[in-house]
Amino acid sequence: MLDASMKQLGAPSAMVIAMQNGKLLFESYRGTARLNQSVPVTADSGFMIASNSKVFTSVMLYQLRDRGALPQGLDTTVASLMPGWVEPAAPGSSRRPLTLRALATHASGLPRETPTGSNLTEQEILDKIGAARMLFPQFASTAYSNLGVALLGRTLERATPGGLSWEAWMEQEIMKPLGMSHSGPCVRTAADAASIVDGLDGGELVRRPFTNSSRCPWWAPCGDIFSTPGDMSKWASFMLGATEAPGVLDPSSVLELRNSAMLQADGISAVSGATLEAALSHGRWTFNKLGCLEGYRSATTVVPQLGLSLFAAAASTCDFYGDGDAVGFPIVSKLIPALDDVLAARLAEAFELPHDGPAAADYVGRYCDGGAARVSLEGGALLMRGFPGGYPWALLPMVGSGEADAFRMMMREPPPTTPGCSSAQWPGAQLCHTSCFREMARGDVQPLYFERNATGHVFKLRVPGSFIECGRVG
Repeated sequence: MLDASMKQLGAPSAMVIAMQNGKLLFESYRGTARLNQSVPVTADSGFMIASNSKVFTSVMLYQLRDRGALPQGLDTTVASLMPGWVEPAAPGSSRRPLTLRALATHASGLPRETPTGSNLTEQEILDKIGAARMLFPQFASTAYSNLGVALLGRTLERATPGGLSWEAWMEQEIMKPLGMSHSGPCVRTAADAASIVDGLDGGELVRRPFTNSSRCPWWAPCGDIFSTPGDMSKWASFMLGATEAPGVLDPSSVLELRNSAMLQADGISAVSGATLEAALSHGRWTFNKLGCLEGYRSATTVVPQLGLSLFAAAASTCDFYGDGDAVGFPIVSKLIPALDDVLAARLAEAFELPHDGPAAADYVGRYCDGGAARVSLEGGALLMRGFPGGYPWALLPMVGSGEADAFRMMMREPPPTTPGCSSAQWPGAQLCHTSCFREMARGDVQPLYFERNATGHVFKLRVPGSFIECGRVG
C-alpha cells in the first residue's frame, strides 16, 4: 500500500507505524531518505510533522491549565497574558475578549495565516492581528487557523513558570518525558537538518533550512516540529491513552483534550479540544491530525475502541483540495475492519483463562440479594445473567491486566432495539459482531471484578461503573 501511495504522490519516501494498546502492531518503511542515493528510511529518519505540531501546543495548554498557571483555565483571555495585545474587531455586536479555548479549537474567527514578513517583530505581528477583522464572532463557527494556534503557543509562553519559551517547553515538558529523543520544536542546527529526509515539492528538492538559533519562527507552534516514526509512535500511544504519562498530562486530561468541542461545517466531523479532527470510519470514532508542509505530509490517528494508534508520513507536499491524507487514512480504513474481524473471532472462541489463572468454575454461582446475579459456565463460555439490563453477558478475562479476577463484559443477547443487529448475527453461542454489541473495551465501560477471601475463595463481585458490589450467596 505504501508503494502505491508513493507512486501516486511522487514521494521519494513514505512510512507507517501502527501500535495497538502501546505495543507494535506493524511498521513499514519505503524509499530513500536522500534523493539519488541509497539511504534507507528507518524508525529514526526525521520528517517534518507540520500541523501535527498543533496538538503538541494544545497539550501545553492543558498542562498549564492543570498546573494552575491559567487564571481562568481554558477560558483565560489572550489580553490577560499577552502584553501589547489589541482585540481585533468581530462582526456583529460581540465584544467578548478572545480566549485560549477558541484559539485551540479553530473557533476564534481569526484569519487562516500568520502575517508575512520574516523580519517582523512580535509586536508588529500583534499589531497586524489587532488591525484585522475576525471572520466571525468566536464560537460562531470553525475555520482552520494557523494564526490562531501560533498565537496560542506564543501567548502560553507568558504563563510558564520562569518564563520558558514555547521551544523550551516542548523539549523539557513534553518530548523529554515521553522519550522523544529524536524530535525538536523546529530545525535549529545543521545536525537537525541532516536528520530529516529529502522532500519533494512539485518535483523540486526540499531541505529544511536551520535557524542557527534557540528560537524558532514565531509561527512554529502551529506547524514546525520535526520528529521520527519511532518518536511519533510514542506520541500517538500517549494520545490514545495506552501510554500513561502523568508527569506530562493526567490521563483524564488526555481524554478531555481529545473530546469533541464543535462540529465543523460539514455537520459530520468535529474539531476536538486539541485541534484533532474526530470522524466516523467503519462505525468507529477516529481522532486524526493531518499535517502538510512544503515537501512533507504526516498523519496521526487514534481509534480508542480498538486500542489503535498510527503515524504515517511521506516526503511530498499535500494537495489540500485533492489527495489530502493519501498515506494514513487508506491504511486506517483497512485496519479498522480487519481488527474488528480479529476481535470478533476472538470473542467467538471458547472461554479460556490464562494458564496461571484460576479455573472458570471458581466463579460459577449466585451473587447479590436473592441471587439476582447468576454466573454460569455454558459451552465453554462464562456467562452472567440478571444485571446489568437483564441481558446475558459473556465474561472475558482481561489478560495482561495484572488482575486474574478482572473481566470485561460482552453482551450476549441484543436488546430488541439494538439497530443493525439481525437474528442471523446471533446464532447460538456466537457473539454479535463488534459493531453490534455494547463493547467493554478500553475506555468504554468499567470492567467487572471478582474478589477472593483470605482462603482464596471467590466471595464478592464488583462493577465499579454501576456502583454494584455484592457478595456470593450460593
